[in-house]
Amino acid sequence: MDWTNLGSRRRMAVYVEGPGHWRWDRTAGCDDQYWHGDAPLVTAAVHSAGICGTDLSVLAGSDPDARYPLVLGHECLVQIADPGASGLRRGHHALVLPSVACGGCAPCLAGEDDCATPAMLGRTHPYGCFRPTLTLPATQLMPVPRGAAERAGPLLEPFARAVRILRQAAATPADRLLVFGAGVAGLTVAVAAKALGLPAPVLLDRFADRGEIATRCGLPSVVTLGGQLDAAYWRDLGPASIVVDTVSSRASATASLAVLAPRGRYVAVGPPHARHDVAVSGDLPRAHGVSVIAAGRSMRADFAEAIRLANRPGVDLAPLVTGHYPFDEFQLATRELTRRPERHVKILLQP
Repeated sequence: MDWTNLGSRRRMAVYVEGPGHWRWDRTAGCDDQYWHGDAPLVTAAVHSAGICGTDLSVLAGSDPDARYPLVLGHECLVQIADPGASGLRRGHHALVLPSVACGGCAPCLAGEDDCATPAMLGRTHPYGCFRPTLTLPATQLMPVPRGAAERAGPLLEPFARAVRILRQAAATPADRLLVFGAGVAGLTVAVAAKALGLPAPVLLDRFADRGEIATRCGLPSVVTLGGQLDAAYWRDLGPASIVVDTVSSRASATASLAVLAPRGRYVAVGPPHARHDVAVSGDLPRAHGVSVIAAGRSMRADFAEAIRLANRPGVDLAPLVTGHYPFDEFQLATRELTRRPERHVKILLQP
């Protein structure tokens, strides 16, 4: 890929100086200064990058944990340009792993994949992916076969989280799954469940158009909620042994607990900065014995499993992509996402 022929903005990074303030910057984030350890550095061209709700929160200043200034972006598929001494192959695709280990905690020093205080690219780590080229340690990259790259691209990042969610919930073929919210998180959970041989989840969403996207992914249609979040409405759907709540509001949490079967599992999958109390009311007898699970960050094993599943011919995340924009139309892309949420699931930025 010849970056010299791109427009001037496409050679720049989306540099966020603080809440609500960003600019194009050609030199933001000198590559070497952000990395520790002795892993070989790899230079890669960005193939495509996804805009997610976390990016919008960081941009707007509604994420209290964001550390400014930073370059935005953490969902990214790249093409290796200079593998250095990494053993990766030039021209092959790789997924950027968004969590950066601190290098100093006990798990890191023991070489384990469970850092006590990880940073997230483009959120709590200043080196984000919304830029044309990246130079980062080989440990932040995972090779992606052609099939998975074509059918999933940067959606492998939320797909890995979906794999993690189902693992945390200990989902089995005997479970009945209900997923509240048919956005990226909910749909990837449903696709992952199908790929893992689990029962097709019941998907619920306020937007009717999500049903068409689900159908194109080979999933059952979406139940449109409208404004219904009361327990009586949900009870008509029957008890569920696992509820994955990708909205994680007080209302959705209460309704989710109302339909959980005894000893059911409620998984909260809100944005990383979401904070609210989940109260199990005494007048909900089904809530007895339920497990409340906060979805954790994806581990290397989750990414590896997501890539393996996405490389199967019958697994396709491409229908979740509802818009493509060049990097220099970043502002237009974010405006489209925020103003027309009913029309979009995932927008990708591309050179």
